[in-house]
Amino acid sequence: MDIQLAATSAAITAAADRHFQEASLSGHHQEYTDRVCRRGRFLVGIAGRPGSGKTTVARALCVLINRHYRASEPAAEDADVAVVVGLDGWSARPAHSLSTAVLTPDSSGPSVASSRAVLDRFDDPAEAHRRRGAAWTFDAAGYRAFVERLLREEGELAAPTFSHTTKDPVAGGLSVLPRHKIVLLEGLYTLLEHGAHWAAAARLVHLPILVAVGPETAQLRLVRRHLRAGIVADPRQAIHRVAANDLPNGEYLLANSRQPALLITSIDDPALAAPDEAP
Repeated sequence: MDIQLAATSAAITAAADRHFQEASLSGHHQEYTDRVCRRGRFLVGIAGRPGSGKTTVARALCVLINRHYRASEPAAEDADVAVVVGLDGWSARPAHSLSTAVLTPDSSGPSVASSRAVLDRFDDPAEAHRRRGAAWTFDAAGYRAFVERLLREEGELAAPTFSHTTKDPVAGGLSVLPRHKIVLLEGLYTLLEHGAHWAAAARLVHLPILVAVGPETAQLRLVRRHLRAGIVADPRQAIHRVAANDLPNGEYLLANSRQPALLITSIDDPALAAPDEAP
């Protein structure tokens, strides 16, 4: 995937440069601080069905983008310009902000998250646990608020991350610093247009990217991932989980997401494999 990643990272940096340049200065070389820090942040949305490898792709793109700016801008020194923020951090809210509302999959009320403890408070806990990872189990309102702050505020922002050890989000696990002017928003629903909060956040993305993979390949990767992570005990359970939850979530997001400006075709590349996600 090296060629695809190189081309995509080049497209991202070119689009970001255009975003940060004032029209009157177009075509002129600017100092790093003028060119990259002029207008807030540039948001890249990276989506794809479960098992597409979007997390791994986002991390690889982030490395290439930062390498580009270090090489082309002496003033960048060792400071990273790009950072990856994963949507999985919003699969649960901090305990102090949990809603006490009745929770249903199609509720238009307060957004409530999907940590295992919180799922027990849904109107149908068994269904909530079974469908963990569906769009309605995420804190869409919290994610939208964060994306809005990325564009409105230039200071340091705390973002939640996800622990694959505890299988729950970690509040404040990542800091988006003032120097992080290119933010790669990675996750299933970063381009979703169904639901007010998801749609509002998706509209704020400057460059939408889709990581594409066929359902058969995705299923094989997800079965391996679930077995490796200990989520299920045997292959039959893994196959059932993928068919009942992961694949429907993928079809839903593909049918209801923004049209991507860039497409990456996912292939199995051992060099890109991450410990917490199939390539």
